[in-house]
Amino acid sequence: VAHEDALFHKNAVAQIPVPSELPDQRTVSFLFAERDHFLDFAVRLRHLAENEEVHTVLLRIRSVNMDLGRLQEIRSLIGSLRKKGKFVVAYLEGFDLKEYYLATAADRILLYPHGHLELLGLKIEGMFFKGTLDWLGVVPQFVRAGDYKGAPEQFTEKEFSAKHRENLDSMLGDLFDQVVDGITEGRRLPREKVTALVDRGFFSTQDALSEGLIDGTATWEEAQ
Repeated sequence: VAHEDALFHKNAVAQIPVPSELPDQRTVSFLFAERDHFLDFAVRLRHLAENEEVHTVLLRIRSVNMDLGRLQEIRSLIGSLRKKGKFVVAYLEGFDLKEYYLATAADRILLYPHGHLELLGLKIEGMFFKGTLDWLGVVPQFVRAGDYKGAPEQFTEKEFSAKHRENLDSMLGDLFDQVVDGITEGRRLPREKVTALVDRGFFSTQDALSEGLIDGTATWEEAQ
């Protein structure tokens, strides 16, 4: 199998950069260059899983702009590689909880020596237009089906209502639990420790190593 994003070496190591985005359909970006979509990436990893000449897969994870569902799909693909006997190494140059959560699906995590981790948890932001609409003299009208149906609030309120905030807090808590569970399983750490580490937030390379968040440090050239 030959691909510009999968470089096979004599020592049977496949290097795979993880794209920052993986949409469901192929899209065209700047200068009409086609961007990867999820099916392309999934097929590539499945081919690697079946390739008997490859024993190690090196994933280079930079900034990822994907939702939790997409990250979980990629984690599942990484799990399939491991079930096929591939040793998976995730290489991180730093960044935040999303990148780290994805990396914890691998057998081993390497971090750039001068990098850092920011495990700052999850958040939901909202944008409200009521002040602008008031200034324009526009009165929005919606039919609301229940107290927890908060979609119209961006046009009718200047902040989250108590019910909508309660709903979002519940959803965010569930997502956070999924992330913590994934890290707990991947790093084989007590759940209480993972939660405490996320609450702590910022980690230098040495801190991440001493806390068991990573397995070692290396430059990209050394990792190869």
